[in-house]
Amino acid sequence: MDEEGDKSEEVKTVGPESMEKSILLLKNGQLNDIATLHEGFDLQRMPQNYLNKRSCIEKLIFHATMSDAFKSPFSGFTIANRFLRSMESVDVISGIRSLKALAKIATPSNRRTSVMVHRVGNTWLLDEFDTDSFLLAGEQSRDWHWLRKFLTKKNIFLCAESFSRSTLILRDLYIKFLYHTVNQSPHVDLQISSDQPFDVKTLNKSLPAPSPNDSSSELDLEPTEQNDGCSQLTSSSGDDALPKSLGFHSPVKENLKRSWAANPDEFLHTAKWQLQDLSFLVGSDLAIFGTPKHPCISLKLSPMHESINVLTGIDIWLENILNEVPEVAMCYHHEGIVMQEYELYKTCDIPAIAGFETKQICRIVQNIIMFLKRNATQEGHTYWLVKEPECGLVKLYDLTTLCENDRIVSEFDRNSEESEGINPFILPVATLCYRLAELRWHEHRLEENSAPADVPGTDQLAPNLTDALRLVRNCLNVINLAERGGVTRNPANLTSTEPRQTIPPALDNLKTRAVLLLCRLYLSTPHSLLSRCIEVLQTDIEPCFGVS
Repeated sequence: MDEEGDKSEEVKTVGPESMEKSILLLKNGQLNDIATLHEGFDLQRMPQNYLNKRSCIEKLIFHATMSDAFKSPFSGFTIANRFLRSMESVDVISGIRSLKALAKIATPSNRRTSVMVHRVGNTWLLDEFDTDSFLLAGEQSRDWHWLRKFLTKKNIFLCAESFSRSTLILRDLYIKFLYHTVNQSPHVDLQISSDQPFDVKTLNKSLPAPSPNDSSSELDLEPTEQNDGCSQLTSSSGDDALPKSLGFHSPVKENLKRSWAANPDEFLHTAKWQLQDLSFLVGSDLAIFGTPKHPCISLKLSPMHESINVLTGIDIWLENILNEVPEVAMCYHHEGIVMQEYELYKTCDIPAIAGFETKQICRIVQNIIMFLKRNATQEGHTYWLVKEPECGLVKLYDLTTLCENDRIVSEFDRNSEESEGINPFILPVATLCYRLAELRWHEHRLEENSAPADVPGTDQLAPNLTDALRLVRNCLNVINLAERGGVTRNPANLTSTEPRQTIPPALDNLKTRAVLLLCRLYLSTPHSLLSRCIEVLQTDIEPCFGVS
């Protein structure tokens, strides 16, 4: 289980092309004609509209500043369920914070990199997993006990930097800075809006850049030489959204979160990037502002006499590129007092100012994604990508296997009255597998109905049907894991052979729907075509994942 191997692979080099060129297609929630704060303005003063959500603009600012603190470990599934039809052409679905973490993974830092990885079809979903908040949240439901035990076993402790006094003060100051900016802008419409959530529009574009596995793998962060690719504009359409996911909860955040009507797992912007031969779908919550002379800028706050460092520079550059924001306005302060007029920097100049190479960032992201493609291979499994502070190795753990092994061990513990619970990632993974299977089945039926009746053979119809069969099979496989994890022994008689089933109703309902879909697939498909699809799937069956 703890066996770890060092793996590396050379990345093909391509011709150099510009990475900063991009075209704005759509943007959501831009605040135009804002006013800048004058020199001597006290940012520490409490804004009159602080954390208000009365107007659409205040809701937007609240989402842009607070959603990261409330996002669950399942926000990637929100994007995936909204863009089901695009998943076939996308390699990676991620929030911007996960992508930033990958881009900065080779840069020395005193913070931990922690990303959850799920493979569904040929797409890898990435979600930032805040281990510090998880550890601070205290006792969780038993569904998370196995993960807490694993973190303890691997000596994963709190990173003090994430909750240092200076970090918290700077975050609070930045939030006040944005609210002061909106409050001091007389031309910004602050009329009270209805209670309906703001629209989530989509920014679609392309950005260029850089075997069954063990439960743990490692990647040595040694980049290979590679050049940038080009940026092109693409388009995509969205599907219906996923209901709010369930995750672990911090008692400190719960009161504020209850008063927020919008789903924090939603993103203000979604962009489609093309990184050489890798395609990304990335969500972002950047607040975009504008003035008459500078119609599209982002705002950042920085202590006086502190230059833009590498980590901050990567954050600004990557998010501006994603949202097609050509400039960033830096407001410099000293202990909360604005010290001078804003300084404007072009997004394309940030790498040179901060001291990093865009080609290197591209190589790092590409190497990490290729590492995941080689190691996070089992469809329906959840993996954990982690890099400790000041460590040169990236480790990948198969959490689905770890959770299952922990369940098996607990079954032999006669002092345990109940199991360690159900892996909380099973429901969103199984749901996405089912929805994709249903979509592939409908696409197969449409192709079948549109094909001329006199055309011999139906080989061209097999891919969608094969995908549907594989996805619904894997949906039932992961539900089977949940059923085994939800079995508990009767406390009154620990020797009883009659277990109690505690599978959640949502999973039980999903299983029924998946079985019905599987029956429809078998009953309405010609035997010859079905046999060919099953032959293809035989080579894809994982030994630890079979369901009869």
